[in-house]
Amino acid sequence: MWENRFLISKEFQSCFLGKANISMRDPKKKMYAGTCMGIMAISLVWACGPMFPDWLLTRGDLEVGRPPTTHLRKEIQGVLGGTTSVYRAVHAEKGHAEQTLDVALKDLHAALLSQSMPSQKMEAVLRDHQSSRKIIRKHRGAMEDWARSSAPWLQQPTQAPVFTAPAVTAHLPDEFARYFRGSIAYYQKKNVLAGEIWRDLLALPADDRHYRSTWAAFMLGKLALEEEPKKAIAYFHSVREMVDLGFSDSLGLAAASLGWEARVYFKQKDYRRAIELYLEQMTTGNDVSAYTSIRWVLGQAFRDEDPEKLRSMVQSAEVRRVATAYLTSPDPFGWGPDDLGENRRLRDWVEAIESVEVDDPSMFEVLALAVYQRGFYDLSQRLLDRAPRDGFLSLWLRSKLLFRRGHVQEATDLLARVVRGGALLAANANAQGNGNASPASLKKVNQGVRQTALSKGFDRLRGEHGVLQLHHGAFVEALDALLRSGYWMDAAYLAERILTLDELKKYVDRNWPSDEQGKDLDTMETFLRWRGSVWSGAFSEAGLGCNLRYLLARRLLRMNRPAEARAYYPAPWRVMHDQRMRDLERGRDTSLEPGLRVEALQAAAQTTRHHGLELIGTECAPDWAIHGGDYTDGLTMEHRQDKWEHKLLAPLEEEIQRATETRLDPFRRFHYRYLAADIAWEALEMMPDNTPETARYLCEVGAWIKYQDPSFANRFYKALVQRCSETPIGRAAKQLRWFPKLTADGELVVDHAHPSDPRGNHEN
Repeated sequence: MWENRFLISKEFQSCFLGKANISMRDPKKKMYAGTCMGIMAISLVWACGPMFPDWLLTRGDLEVGRPPTTHLRKEIQGVLGGTTSVYRAVHAEKGHAEQTLDVALKDLHAALLSQSMPSQKMEAVLRDHQSSRKIIRKHRGAMEDWARSSAPWLQQPTQAPVFTAPAVTAHLPDEFARYFRGSIAYYQKKNVLAGEIWRDLLALPADDRHYRSTWAAFMLGKLALEEEPKKAIAYFHSVREMVDLGFSDSLGLAAASLGWEARVYFKQKDYRRAIELYLEQMTTGNDVSAYTSIRWVLGQAFRDEDPEKLRSMVQSAEVRRVATAYLTSPDPFGWGPDDLGENRRLRDWVEAIESVEVDDPSMFEVLALAVYQRGFYDLSQRLLDRAPRDGFLSLWLRSKLLFRRGHVQEATDLLARVVRGGALLAANANAQGNGNASPASLKKVNQGVRQTALSKGFDRLRGEHGVLQLHHGAFVEALDALLRSGYWMDAAYLAERILTLDELKKYVDRNWPSDEQGKDLDTMETFLRWRGSVWSGAFSEAGLGCNLRYLLARRLLRMNRPAEARAYYPAPWRVMHDQRMRDLERGRDTSLEPGLRVEALQAAAQTTRHHGLELIGTECAPDWAIHGGDYTDGLTMEHRQDKWEHKLLAPLEEEIQRATETRLDPFRRFHYRYLAADIAWEALEMMPDNTPETARYLCEVGAWIKYQDPSFANRFYKALVQRCSETPIGRAAKQLRWFPKLTADGELVVDHAHPSDPRGNHEN
C-alpha cells in the first residue's frame, strides 16, 4: 500500500523472460556458446556465462582512445555528501503486506496500553483485529498473484479476485476504526467513500489521531494521484509535516512520500523537481528504488523534445551535476550514444549549461567526457578549455585527445603525470588506513567526477599508461602498471612471453616477496579464492602478486629449473610438485631396479597428464590456464600483430623477437600432455614386450593425445602393434588400425560398431 514503486519499463521487465537452450555436449558448440555468453556478459549485467577478465593489449589503439565511463550511483553519493534525512525508510524484510500487518498491530497495542485497557480485553481486540487485517493481507496477495498471472506477455487476463469485507473490530480506538473503514472502502474500490472517511479522520483533534494521521494523509495522496495531482502533492507533503510535528511514522511513510511526490512531478514532466525529491529519498535509506527512478527520469528527460525542460534542469546545481554524470554512465534503460536524436539532445544540454553561470568549473570535465564518448572531439576540447587544467579527468581526456591526433609521446607524458598524481592520492588514502582518499585530496585531484566515480578509475588509467609504456619498450614497467591495475591477462602475456625469465624473477623477488605474499595460502580453498579473484574483478594487489608468483613457478619448471620453481608454488601445488620431482628422480636413477623405475616414471607421467595445467601450464596461449583450460579466448602475439587494431601502437620488433624466443615447442594446447607422453615413453622402454601391462599402458598413454594430435599418438599405436602383437589388445589395435577401447580397469572392449579408423573422432 505504501511503498515507493520505482519507475521501470515493460521492455526492461520482459528482457528477463528469454531463455537459451544450448546443448553443451558438443565441444565446438560449448566453446561457441561460451564465447557468445562472454560477449553477452559485457553487454548485460544480468547475463550468465564464463567470467573473462578484462584486457587491453588486444586492441591497443582502441583501448587507449576509448573513453572511461562513470558509476552514477557513486557520483550521486558524492553529490549528497553523506547527508542523512530526518525521515527514515522502513524496509519490508517479510514483504509489504506482512510488514503492514505487523506494524498495524504494534501501533494498536501501544494505543490500547495508553488507554489502560484490561489485558484480557486488549488481547481480544488485538486478536480480532489481526483476523480482520489478515483478510486484507490475503486479498492483497491474491491481487498480486492475479496481476502476475494476467500479464499480457504470459497468458490471457483472468478474473480479478473478489474482495470480502472484514468486520471492524469492536472497541478499536476511534482513529484505528476510522482508518480501517477507509481501507475496506478502498479495497471495495469505493475511493470517494474512502477519501471522505480518511479526511474525517484528519479532522479529529491532534491528540486523537497520533498513529493514523500519516497513514490517512498518505493514502489520500495516492487517491488523488491521477485526477488531482496538486492535491496529491499537498497530501504527500503533509505526511512529512505531520512527522515533523511528532505524529507516528511507524511505516516510514514520510520517506516513501518523497518518492510518490516525485512521481507526480515526473508525470507532469517537471524532471528537475522529481530528481530533487528522489535525491532526498536516497538520503532516507531507500536508495535502491530512488536510484532506479532517477535513472528512469533522466532517460525520459533526455528524450523530451521540449528544450525548456533542460533549461529548467540546469538551474539546480545538484540536478545539473547528476544529469551530466548520467550521460557518462552506462544506462540499462536504453539511453545511449547511438541515436542521432539523443546526440542532438546532448548538444542542447551543453548549450543549456553554457547559458547559466556554473560555480564549479570541474562540471566541464564531466561534460567534456560525455561529448567525447559520442565522438565530438572538437567540442570535448573546447569544454576542457573551461575545466580545471589539473583535474584528474581533465588530464586523462587531454591525453586521449593528443593520442587521437597521433601525438603518442605527448599523450604518454601527460598520462604519466596523471598516474603520478593518482599514486599520491592512493598513498594519502593508505596513510589514513581507510582505503579512501581524504576530501581535500579528492578535491585537488578531481573536483568533478571523483576518482571513485570513474568505472575502474585509476586502475583503468594506469593500465592505459602500461600500454603506452610497452610501446616505448619499457617492458618491466608496463608489466608493473598492468598488473597493479588488475589487467591480469595483459600482465600474464608480458610475464610469459615478453620478459626474460631472469627479468621476471628479479621483478617478482623485488616486488612480491614470499614472506609477504605467501600468507594464508596453505589450503586449496584459499588458493582457489585468490586464483579466482582475477576473473571476479574483486582482485587485490596481494592476490595479483600471488598469481604472478604462481605463473613464475610454472615458467621456471617449463625451463627445467624445478629447484627454483618450488619456492614460488602455492602450498597446495608445492606438495604435488615435490612428489612429481621425486618420481622423476627415482625413475631416472639407473642404480634402481627397472620395476621401481617404471613405477616412478608412470606416477610422474600420470601427475603431468592430469595436473600439468596446474604445474606446468601456460597462463595464456597455448594452454590457457587463465580459463582453467576450458577456453582459448584472449591475448596472443597474433592479436598484437593485427595492423588494423594497432596502427599507432604496433608492437616493437623487440617485443616480437622476445615473443618468438619464448614460444613453446610444441606450441599446442595442453602441451603438458606431450610431456606426459614422453615421460611415459621412458617407462615403456623398460617394460617387456607382449605383456598385458605393456599393451594396456601403450593404449592408455596413446589415449591421452590421440584426439588432439593423432600423428604424435601414432608412435604409441605402432609400438602397440609391433611390441604387443601377441596380446588381445595388440591384435585388436592391428585389426582396427588404431587404439581399441578399454574399460576403466584396462580390459578390452569388444565393440563391433567401432569404425575401422576412428582417428578422425573428437574427444568428449
